[in-house]
Amino acid sequence: MTDLRINLDEDGLRTASDSLRVTESFEVVILNDGAPKHVNIGVRGDAEPYVTAEVNNVYVEDDETVEVVVGPTPGVLDGELKLTADYGSDSETVELVVGEETEEETEESVPVDESLSQPMKPEAADTDDIPRVDVAVIVVLLLAALFSLSAALVFPVFDVVGVVIAAFAILGAGFVWFMSRSSEGLRSKD
Repeated sequence: MTDLRINLDEDGLRTASDSLRVTESFEVVILNDGAPKHVNIGVRGDAEPYVTAEVNNVYVEDDETVEVVVGPTPGVLDGELKLTADYGSDSETVELVVGEETEEETEESVPVDESLSQPMKPEAADTDDIPRVDVAVIVVLLLAALFSLSAALVFPVFDVVGVVIAAFAILGAGFVWFMSRSSEGLRSKD
């Protein structure tokens, strides 16, 4: 198991390394040559959701070892391991790189098929399978117009609102019908 050594004495908190690269859980070994102190261990950055210290506030009398658990990561993640002592007045930061490179990250480029840049043209047999959305939209809009007009006739409160909704529904149905007819004319020229 990888370990990160920390010295703690009257001069403060010092790490043996400024950076750490791990693919699995590791240990923070705190060597205390001075008075007992609390040391806080925290993780920041992209690695934070995947890395946790077993104990984040350690009381160090002599020497202590704290396991830092690394969970499965979706590739390589950068972060920082922040160590503080003396109520935050003394701190050290260790750059942390966690995880293994995935196969996608190790390749320099991704091959892309040239046909992806061309628009799709359905063949004649495929166009019969495409549902006619414009007919369904026209039916729904005409039903909305019918119900709005009925509500306007039955309930006097809805007379203006019902007529306006019905007018918009009828105009919408006409617009969808017109657009479907004009697009059919464009399709037949291809």
